[in-house]
Amino acid sequence: MTTETLDMMIAGTAPTEVRVVAERVLRKLDERYKPIIEESMDLFTDIPEDPIALGLSQFNLRLSRARSDANKVSQYMILITAEKSRARERVKDAKTAYEEKLQLLLVHDPDIKAVAGQQRQLAIAKSKLIKESHICDYADKIYIRISGYYDALKLAQGNLDDTKRDLMSQLAVIKRQIEMGEASSRQFPVEQVPDTKLKQAEREVDETLGPAGVVSF
Repeated sequence: MTTETLDMMIAGTAPTEVRVVAERVLRKLDERYKPIIEESMDLFTDIPEDPIALGLSQFNLRLSRARSDANKVSQYMILITAEKSRARERVKDAKTAYEEKLQLLLVHDPDIKAVAGQQRQLAIAKSKLIKESHICDYADKIYIRISGYYDALKLAQGNLDDTKRDLMSQLAVIKRQIEMGEASSRQFPVEQVPDTKLKQAEREVDETLGPAGVVSF
């Protein structure tokens, strides 16, 4: 969460200061979300071609990692979704304030009323709202930047969800193979592992699959 936003702009702020503050906001957003996006994009659990050959323990590790990574990105999505909502409201508020001030000037400003022609009056009114115009522009830029972060995280979340579903599908296949007698947890090659460790691995997959073959997180 940035500590300085366009929401903190006060009356009398010079247009150039609007730019300075807005660019500082953008830098802070980059500092916060770029590392999160890079981390999320790097989270990847490859899908084994032959999960039985991989071994129970290693397969369970991959499943656990995929679940943990998906949960992590889901938490990041909560943050960026809230940030995007705030940015959208900021754009709306900035544009509403601009339009309200513009209409007040057109109706009440004596300098504007003394000028003939609606287009000329509108141009003069807008020239008196440079700061407000800049706030609208930078509110838009901030929203666009945050929307980009949101889309990137959404993509990472989708990739992780696909990976998790693929692993779960493989578990379902393993369960069917075991039920049909085509495979046994004892057949999984866990090389140089004591019998007690093998039994522990078997229990882990049984807990994951459940007695009825229902896979759940």
